[in-house]
Amino acid sequence: MEYLDTYDEQGNFVKKEDRKIVHQLGLWHNTVHCWLYDKEGNVYFQIRSDKKKLYTTASGHVQAGETIKEAFGREIEEEIGYKVDYEKANFIAIVKFIMDRLENDGTIFKDRAFSNVYALEYNDSMDKFDFDEKELSGIVKIDAKKTLEILKFYM
Repeated sequence: MEYLDTYDEQGNFVKKEDRKIVHQLGLWHNTVHCWLYDKEGNVYFQIRSDKKKLYTTASGHVQAGETIKEAFGREIEEEIGYKVDYEKANFIAIVKFIMDRLENDGTIFKDRAFSNVYALEYNDSMDKFDFDEKELSGIVKIDAKKTLEILKFYM
């Protein structure tokens, strides 16, 4: 069983609760969105095996009693197989995320999350990543400035 700390909409702690109940009832909880970047201006994205889409470097739930930065380090290690000094992660923003999704069994998955966005400079080579190919089909680094320039052209 996985437990998450739950909060009211203002971010005040309420209680620890089972992850399944959190999503059945739509209780507010913390997630972490982890970004690695390098000095050359690249940002690292994972390619999820199931959807073949780009996603954050790593992300997931913050477990009950865990700090956001601890969750940052755990998620990076779990998802891309690289141990980082999570204490050096830099806070970017907290984004409130709300989503309701109809599941195949007819239930509604209710997500109410405080998405804590953090970034950390990565100074190693990509061959240091050791990810599970069942979950990720790869990791790519993308030049952030060039990407933004391309997107401005289409906006």
